[in-house]
Amino acid sequence: MKHLHLSLLPLLILACASISAEEGKSGWRHSGTLTILTTPEGAELPAGKSVSDFPLLVRLHSDFFDFSQALRGGGDIRFSDSKGAALAYEVEEWNAEGGNASLWVRIPRIEGDSRQQLRMHWGNAKAKSESDGAAVFNESNGYVSVWHLGDEVKDEVGTLESKDVGTTPTPGMIGKARHFPGEKGVFCGEKIPDYPSGDQSHSTQAWFRSEKPNSTIIGWGNEGGGRGTKVRMQYRSPPHIHIDSDFSDVNGEGLLTMREWVHVTHTYDHKDGRIYINGRLDGANNPLLNIKTPSRLWLGGWYHHYDYVGDIDEVRISRVARSADWIR
Repeated sequence: MKHLHLSLLPLLILACASISAEEGKSGWRHSGTLTILTTPEGAELPAGKSVSDFPLLVRLHSDFFDFSQALRGGGDIRFSDSKGAALAYEVEEWNAEGGNASLWVRIPRIEGDSRQQLRMHWGNAKAKSESDGAAVFNESNGYVSVWHLGDEVKDEVGTLESKDVGTTPTPGMIGKARHFPGEKGVFCGEKIPDYPSGDQSHSTQAWFRSEKPNSTIIGWGNEGGGRGTKVRMQYRSPPHIHIDSDFSDVNGEGLLTMREWVHVTHTYDHKDGRIYINGRLDGANNPLLNIKTPSRLWLGGWYHHYDYVGDIDEVRISRVARSADWIR
C-alpha cells in the first residue's frame, strides 16, 4: 500500500490511500481511496467528538501519485465521500514538475476515534476544473476571509479586496507563502462592514515564520474608541504571541523559536479569549471586546505601518470561536 499524508489545518491527521486504477467515477480513468484517521495513531480526536464542514488539506507527492495521469493544473481532480456524493474542493498549488500539490477538500463531518474514507478521482481529458475556494471556505462554515498567500494575494471567501504592498512569494507551510521584508505588507480596507463587531464571537489564525520580534502579524478592528476595539496579533519580545485589544488583551505564555514555522489561533467568545500555539492552549484571559464597525485590516502591520519581517501563510478570520477540537 502506498501512503498519502493529509492534514486538518491546524488539526493534523495522518491518512493512508491506496492509489490504484479502481473502478470509480464514470469518465475518470483513475481513483484512489483516502482514509482519515482520528484514532490515537492519527489526529487523536476523542470518540464522541466531531467537526463539521471542515477544510481538509490533501497533499500529493510524486512518490505515490503519477502527475502525468492528471490534467495540467489538476483540472480533472474530483473528490467524493464513501457514498459517492461530490465534495467541494480547491487546488491551492499544483506543481507537476516539482512533484507535489496541495488541495483543500470540504468534509461534511469528521468523527472522532474513527477511520473515515473518501475517494479521489483523476484521469479525464474532457473534464473542466471545478476548483472553488469559495465553496470550501464561506459563511456557512464560519469563514469571513481566507488568504492562502501564494502567487496571488486574494481573499478566497471574496469578502475583501486585498492590495499587496511589496510582499513577494516564498516557499510556505502549504504551497507558497508571502515574504514580508519590513515596511511592506497587505492592505485590506478601512471601511469593512461585514466583520465581527461588538462582542461577537470570532477567531483569527495564521502560520508565520518571523525573523524579528515586536511586530504585527495581522490586525483588524479600529484604533481608539474605547476598550477592546481591535484584534492585533503581535509577535513580541521575548518571542511570544500577544493579542493587543486596548486593555482587553490576551498574552501567550510560551516562548517561541525564531525563524521556525508556528501556527497561532486566537479565539474570542463573550469574555473568553484564548491563544493556541500549534494546536495547544498557550494563554487565556477574560477580556471584554467592543469592536467598532466598519473595521480596518492589515497583514504585516497596523494603520499602514508595516513592521513585520518574515513569512506569513494561510491567514483566516472566522465569525465563530473555533473549538479546541477544531484547532488541536
